[in-house]
Amino acid sequence: MSEKFVSFTQIYKNPMYAHVKTSPNKLKRLKKEGLIEVIADSDGKDKVVLSSLEKYVQGEKKVFEQCFTIGQAARKLISHKYRFKSEFKLETYKNNIFNLMNRGILKSVTFVNETYITKESVNQFLLDYISREEALEKLNAGNITFGKILKRNNVNNIYVSQHHIFYPRQIVESLIEEYNLNVLPDNTMDTGTLIRGKVYNTELYYSCGEARKLLNLTKRQWNILRKEENITDTILGGIRHCLKEPIDQLRAHQQKLKAEYYISDEVQELLGLQYHSSHSKIIDARKKVPTVFRGIHPQKRIEYIYPKSIVNEIVQENELKEVVTTISDNIDAYEYVLESLEIKFHNSNSFTCKEWKKFVHRILRNTSESVETIHYTIFRYAKCTGILIEFLSDKELYELTSNHINLALFNETIPFRYQVIFYSFINSIYNKLIEKNKKKLLKLARIINPHEKEIIPKDKSIYDYQDYKSLFNFATNFPLHKRNAIEDVKKQMNQTVLTQNASGKIKRQKTYNYDSSWLYVLVHLNNAWRHKDVIRFPKIDLTELSVPNINLDWLEQNDLCYEDARRIIHQVMRKDLRTTKTNATNRFFCSKDVTLSLATVAVICELRRAATTPKYEYLINFNTIRNEFASRHKSTFFKGFNAEFIFENRKMNRSLLSYTYYLLVKKGHSQAALEVAQRLRAHFDFETTNIYIFIPEEELNNLTHQLFIREHFGYIPDLFAEVLFGNKDDREKRTKEILTVKQMFGDIYNIECTAGFLNTLQAEKKKVSDMILSMGFEEAADYMFKLDAQLLPSKEDDVQCLIGLENCIKHNIACRNCPMSVPNFYALSSLADSLTNRVQQLTSLEKEECKTEKTKIANIFSIEMDQWIKATEKFGKEIIYKFVEGGSQALKEKMKQISVADLNEYKTYNINKSEV
Repeated sequence: MSEKFVSFTQIYKNPMYAHVKTSPNKLKRLKKEGLIEVIADSDGKDKVVLSSLEKYVQGEKKVFEQCFTIGQAARKLISHKYRFKSEFKLETYKNNIFNLMNRGILKSVTFVNETYITKESVNQFLLDYISREEALEKLNAGNITFGKILKRNNVNNIYVSQHHIFYPRQIVESLIEEYNLNVLPDNTMDTGTLIRGKVYNTELYYSCGEARKLLNLTKRQWNILRKEENITDTILGGIRHCLKEPIDQLRAHQQKLKAEYYISDEVQELLGLQYHSSHSKIIDARKKVPTVFRGIHPQKRIEYIYPKSIVNEIVQENELKEVVTTISDNIDAYEYVLESLEIKFHNSNSFTCKEWKKFVHRILRNTSESVETIHYTIFRYAKCTGILIEFLSDKELYELTSNHINLALFNETIPFRYQVIFYSFINSIYNKLIEKNKKKLLKLARIINPHEKEIIPKDKSIYDYQDYKSLFNFATNFPLHKRNAIEDVKKQMNQTVLTQNASGKIKRQKTYNYDSSWLYVLVHLNNAWRHKDVIRFPKIDLTELSVPNINLDWLEQNDLCYEDARRIIHQVMRKDLRTTKTNATNRFFCSKDVTLSLATVAVICELRRAATTPKYEYLINFNTIRNEFASRHKSTFFKGFNAEFIFENRKMNRSLLSYTYYLLVKKGHSQAALEVAQRLRAHFDFETTNIYIFIPEEELNNLTHQLFIREHFGYIPDLFAEVLFGNKDDREKRTKEILTVKQMFGDIYNIECTAGFLNTLQAEKKKVSDMILSMGFEEAADYMFKLDAQLLPSKEDDVQCLIGLENCIKHNIACRNCPMSVPNFYALSSLADSLTNRVQQLTSLEKEECKTEKTKIANIFSIEMDQWIKATEKFGKEIIYKFVEGGSQALKEKMKQISVADLNEYKTYNINKSEV
């Protein structure tokens, strides 16, 4: 069959071609675009291949039946008809529609290089998505409420244009239905709540504001709680509401927590604890504060809460300990604790009960512990008794297998010290246990020995000396740290004022306890103290300073004078400092290079303490439950210092003790070095072979000054100074000080010139002087090192002997009254007490019946007066009279009562020359 060719005129005029009727212009366009087949006839006119035109028309018809153009689709989606073509701006919709096509939401087809959108996909879109206008018609609320509903439920939207927005129909209609259920007819006011012109059923709801107030939370705390507890809310009248049931449950939980837990302030009040002293059991039992608990104390910064049961138990224990310390017999004290805690064996006649009682009594009877620590041991054995009773119930120890015992007494919940006690007990009665049970259920070899458990090796590292030197230079950078400390303390003090005066929420300034950090580090430069001892650095009395009413503003513009700095240091040295672990006396040392910095920061800390925590007894306060030098404090204080340096208390102590050991070895005092090594072993599992230190020779003398106490007084240190430095020590100034004391004591002091025994004493002193002044430089330097390093012990504390305890030639007199003695600052306390007592004795000398005793009192008084004068030269009258009750005026008044005549009569002391 041949192709049929039809002219353009026939197509649009002849009725037989009505099925493909097309305008001439369109035919020309189709020809031009090659969409129909056209040939040139013999008459020169174009003829269309009819089949090609029919194919095109059929395809076009199909597309128009099944698809929309982009403009048609846009009009369909926005459900709007325009009177004029120009009203519809297709470009505002085109990009969004193409986006929907790319996302596969609208399906498209391409015909003759044009894109069309299927009617099916447009209709499906209108089924799947609801327009904002339609949603608002269904919702019994306005735009604002609708927006909150969408936001709360994270409903995604689809833009056809900025003003034509669609949402997933099923989700939105469900939310609308849920919302509308709570909207009541206007005639139901009595059973609903009027909110913004509509009545809502709020029987099951609290507004979020009401819920927050019921839980007493701040807005920030409420938002955190909502996330933690997954609290969903419903918008009623544009206001968020949440179901009452979960809120009521949280209120009940909040009250339960309040009944069962304390905050740290309450713990400290109950136990009388400072921040650093919290009981380890409390620390182990504490838990991070739940957000709902914050409603109990909404304005407090709470990090942990503490079980009342544990705290109350410790309160009871503390009350018991107070009683126990009054009971002299350890066994009686132990039995008292058992009775008070209601710890009692089910059968007091059982084998285990009797053996345990013998074991504990034997330990307590033979212990050599001090009275300060024995009560800890007593309570430890009482606790072990309770554990043993609970474990055994109505059984005997020999009836149990090794495995049963291991599971009950040697598990990770039993403290290590308790395990040691249980193992020692089982080991001590093992043979008796075997005799009781011939089946040998229990085998000692299978009992876990706590001493053999794997122990994590302790860190033995120390700081390289150059690191110590760099730290020393950094920490004593006085201008830098003074400025930063004052700035931080002002923020702390300002924050306290705001907190005390504020009725609502206050904006907190960030503070970093810079003053405490500075003092903490400075103390470590000269003292190998444990952390708990460092943070107990005592408060100071600012009234002793020469600057009246000193404050931070004054300190910003001025520096302390050195005399005031020494007053601060001597204040601390006069304190009765005790180690927290052993209750032993803790000597404080501050070298000259550290004095000004340490005294200044002590004043800053005291000003802050008095203003913010006046009841707190110590200067260092990091505001943490254990008063630890935390990472945030370190990063702030050490900003600008070696980034790789990490400050650690124990490592610093190991370093100082190691440097001390090294110095003593270098100076040839190996025996003394061994004692230091033993001290290191006691605390740090120290091994001398592990000390690898290099300290340049030229640094040794400076390091000696930083590590050893040099607060000696008396004539002997002066003599060594003359040998070593040619130091006359400002004789004019010293003469004036002596004259001041002589004038105060009047004739009482002048007896020194006439007392026969003093001539002998002066003769002895001259021999000592000749011995020292005849020394060479090296020998004198060695003696001074021994004095500085406390290597010349005497029979008394705080007094050294020039020839050493082992060479003592004056066994019958007190060391401080011997010409060979070198007292230090800490001897002032005993010297002041002795001098005061001696003055009291002299006021009633005539009542003393024994002439020998009268002579002894008069002679010793004269010796002690000479020492007092030397102490005045060294430390100044202002310092030494702090050790005298009532001060200098009180002592002067007492001395006026002494009979000079009686004193002159009995001062006849003569020392046997062979003794010298």
